[in-house]
Amino acid sequence: MAAVYLVFILKGIGGDAPGGFDSLANVKLLFSNDEPVLAGWIHYLVFDLFVGMWICHDADKRKINRWVLLPCLLLTFMLGPTGLLLYFIIRVIYLKKISSGSLC
Repeated sequence: MAAVYLVFILKGIGGDAPGGFDSLANVKLLFSNDEPVLAGWIHYLVFDLFVGMWICHDADKRKINRWVLLPCLLLTFMLGPTGLLLYFIIRVIYLKKISSGSLC
């Protein structure tokens, strides 16, 4: 996926393509062509899937119930940072329960 991303980002942004990363208006111009839009979509998919994988791995290490992860993973896939934030909140609550000894 990284290679596909690189191909489309270079194809879409290279050369005399309008836009840039120096302002919101220029970023919007970048996404006026299909290649940068596809690259952006791949970017989000790869990061959301990677973060979801990290959440699962971290939860396994901490023995957090997988059913608890379901809303975190769904939110991570659909709204990226929101799912990660929910996981961090759950992890803090879970770790507090473990340290207080109330979790069996």
